[in-house]
Amino acid sequence: MNSSEGKGKREIRCVSVESNLMAVAVVEYHKHACPHCGRAFLQTLARKSILLGPGTRKCRGCGNLFQDGSHEWPQLSWTMRSALFMPLGLRLWLASCLGVPLALDFLSLVRGYGRIIPSEMYLVMLAPFSVVAVPYWVITAVEAVISIWRFSHEKGD
Repeated sequence: MNSSEGKGKREIRCVSVESNLMAVAVVEYHKHACPHCGRAFLQTLARKSILLGPGTRKCRGCGNLFQDGSHEWPQLSWTMRSALFMPLGLRLWLASCLGVPLALDFLSLVRGYGRIIPSEMYLVMLAPFSVVAVPYWVITAVEAVISIWRFSHEKGD
């Protein structure tokens, strides 16, 4: 098996959106597929190619076993773990919820106008982010615990 086999095919589409603040956000679409028949087993926007799993998968299309590029939680580096818990989409959303208002508040203080955004408003700005981020973090934490359990039981066999 050569190095390109077993990792699944990855299709990336980038879409740039420019806002009135001249900020550019990039959305990446990833399609992971069986190397034998091309049937997709995962399509995602947020997780890139960080997959939690035992590393092999049986294709539902052709029935062949292949390496899907997944790793168990203990095998992931700190960078990959943090990217799994805080993907690009969440980082951009957090930056827009807090970064822009903080920058505007800082500039108004520096120019002598005083604070333009009350402290309580930061909590209101974080509410939409929290509604999405907290459930995502809970699901990811459960997946990580399952992965740790699976890894420890594989090593015990």
